[in-house]
Amino acid sequence: MKVDEVLFGKAKKELTLTFAGGFLPGEGGHRISEVPSFTVGEQVLLMLDSHDRPSFSPVTGMYQGSFSAKNWDTNTQNIRSNRNKPISFQNFINIIKQEIPNAKSKPLPDRSVPSNLRQFNRKDLPSKTYDPSPIAPSEKSSNSG
Repeated sequence: MKVDEVLFGKAKKELTLTFAGGFLPGEGGHRISEVPSFTVGEQVLLMLDSHDRPSFSPVTGMYQGSFSAKNWDTNTQNIRSNRNKPISFQNFINIIKQEIPNAKSKPLPDRSVPSNLRQFNRKDLPSKTYDPSPIAPSEKSSNSG
C-alpha cells in the first residue's frame, strides 16, 4: 500500500498490511465480516494499530478505522457535520488533521493483548501475496496444465 501522507505517528512510504481472509485467482478464498477490503488504486484514510504484529486486521476497530473516497459523496452513510450536512472526503481529512493536536495530548490506550487471547495473536500466520497484475493470455494457457 502506497502512503501519500501520514497524519499521526510514523509510517514508511509503502506498507504491507496483513488481513485475515482474502481471495486469490483460481483458488477462491474467504471474506471475513468486519475486515475491510480494498481495490487497487482506491484512496483510503486508515487508522492503523501496530502493523508489525498480524491479527485479523491492522485497521483500528476492524472496519471502523477505514474510510474510502470511493463513492463517498453518494454513500448514504457518509460522515456528516454537526449541522447534519454531508461533508466531502477531503474536508473529513482536514477535520481529522485539526483534531490531531488534541489526540496527541491524551495518553495512548493500553493495547496489550489479554492473556486469555494471546493464543490468537500469532506472528507465524501463513500468508500468500496477491499480485493484482493480470496474467497474459499466453501465460494462462501454459500455467493451466
